[in-house]
Amino acid sequence: MFLLGQPEQIEAFRMATIENARRSAQEPGIARFDVIQRQDDRTRFVLIEVYRDADAPALISDGAL
Repeated sequence: MFLLGQPEQIEAFRMATIENARRSAQEPGIARFDVIQRQDDRTRFVLIEVYRDADAPALISDGAL
């Protein structure tokens, strides 16, 4: 997922996004959750969520996990 933060709120956005990733990574179906901030444009982020298996995305979106 690609995200664009508001320049005046970048630090708050970054911290909230990292906290969200940390919590998401603790869910049973999640193998990892990476937050990447571009070096050349600090307002741009990429979020990468890796699931443990093919069924995990559907379970998470349904709230079953």
